[in-house]
Amino acid sequence: MGIMQKIFGPPDVQTQPPMPRIQTALTQAAVDAILSGQFPSMPVQRLVLHKGEKCFYCDHAVRIIEKLKVVGYRSRGFGGYVRVFRGAGVHTGDGFRAAVRNHVPEYKQGKLYITNERIIFFADSGAFQKRLKDVISFGEAGADLVLQFNAMSCRLYLQTLTCALRVLEHLL
Repeated sequence: MGIMQKIFGPPDVQTQPPMPRIQTALTQAAVDAILSGQFPSMPVQRLVLHKGEKCFYCDHAVRIIEKLKVVGYRSRGFGGYVRVFRGAGVHTGDGFRAAVRNHVPEYKQGKLYITNERIIFFADSGAFQKRLKDVISFGEAGADLVLQFNAMSCRLYLQTLTCALRVLEHLL
C-alpha cells in the first residue's frame, strides 16, 4: 500500500449488494411429508399446469447470477515541474484511470415450482421454465441448489433446500 493510498484511503470500489432475505412458503406438515418420503401434490395459484401435471414443490427462492461488472476506478498520476528562470518553468506529467472489474452477484427474487413435467422459476426478471427431462444434473453448492440444463446453469438459494433435493431425486 503506497503512502498516498494510506493518506487518501482505498480506491473507489462499490460494495456488493446484500442477499435478500426470504421466508419459506411451505407449511411444516408439507416439509415433514416430503422429508418422510411422501410427496403430496400441492395446490398452486397463478400457474397454468398441463393436463396430468402435478406440483410437488413450491417455495420462495432467490436466483443468483454472477456478472462481471465495473465496481470502481483506480487512477494514478505523476508529474514534475522544473523552473527554468523566474516566472517560467516546464511542467510535465502523465496519469491514467482504469476500471476495476469484479464478479458481482445479482439477486432475483421469485418462486420456484417443481412439477412432474417442468421446473419453473417465476420472477419479475430472470425467470425460466425448463422441462424436467432437460435436467442434466443437480446438486447443492453450499446452501444453494445448482441446476444444470442443456444450455444453461443456474444457482438458487432456498430456505428448504433438502426438500427440493428430495423432490428432484424422487422425480428424476
